[in-house]
Amino acid sequence: MRAAIIPFPRRLSPPLWTLQDRYLAAPGLPKLTTSQVPEVTLQRAKALLAVLRGDDPNGTSKRNTVARWKAGETIMSGQIMHLEWNSTDGVDEWVKGWNPSTQPLAIPHFSRYDYTDSLVTSSGLLSGISCLDDYELQTAYFTASDDYLHGSYLISDTSTAGNVKIAAGTNGAGAVGAAVIARVSKGNGPIDVRPFNSGVTPDGDGKVLVLQVQTCFQRNAVPA
Repeated sequence: MRAAIIPFPRRLSPPLWTLQDRYLAAPGLPKLTTSQVPEVTLQRAKALLAVLRGDDPNGTSKRNTVARWKAGETIMSGQIMHLEWNSTDGVDEWVKGWNPSTQPLAIPHFSRYDYTDSLVTSSGLLSGISCLDDYELQTAYFTASDDYLHGSYLISDTSTAGNVKIAAGTNGAGAVGAAVIARVSKGNGPIDVRPFNSGVTPDGDGKVLVLQVQTCFQRNAVPA
C-alpha cells in the first residue's frame, strides 16, 4: 500500500513547517524520533512582495509582463527591474534595477517572485508588475532613510540596484523632473509586518520592515 503524500505548502505561512512536521504528519511513513529528523526552519532575509490592491495577474487590464531574466541576474521578490533587449536571442530579458539616465525608454517593474522560486525556475520566466499601473504594494527593498513620509516621492536607487529610495528635496518632495515610480501610501516611515511574516528573519530590532507604496510611474513627474 502506497503511503499517503502530504502536500507541502509552496508559500510558508504561520505556523512554519519543518522537515520534522512533514515526516511526523504523514500517515504510513515510519515514525521518526526528533533525533532522527533534523529541525530545519526555512527563513528568508526579506519579506515577499505583497500586492494589496489592483492585482489582476491573469487579466488583460494590467501591463504585467513575463520574461526570462538575464544570465547572472539575481532578482528577488519586491525588487525593481526593467527589460533589456537581447539582440543575440531576439528576446527581452529582466535586469535588476533601473536607471532613467541610461535606460530612458525602459519601464520599471516590481518583481513578483524570487528568481529562485520553483515556479520561476521550472518555467524560466519571471513576472513583473508594471509601475505604469495603479497598484498598492509592500516591498522590503528600499534604501534606509528617515524621510519616508506619507505621500513622499520614490525613485529608483541607481547606487543599489533593485531598491527604491526617497526622492531629493524636503521630506521627499522630490527634485524637479525626477522620474517617480511610486509614492509612500501608508505611515511615516517603513512599517513593521513581523506579526504577518514569521517566515522572515527579523532585523536587529526584532522587526520585519517593508515600505507600503502606490505605483505612479511618470517621467519628469515632479513639477517645477
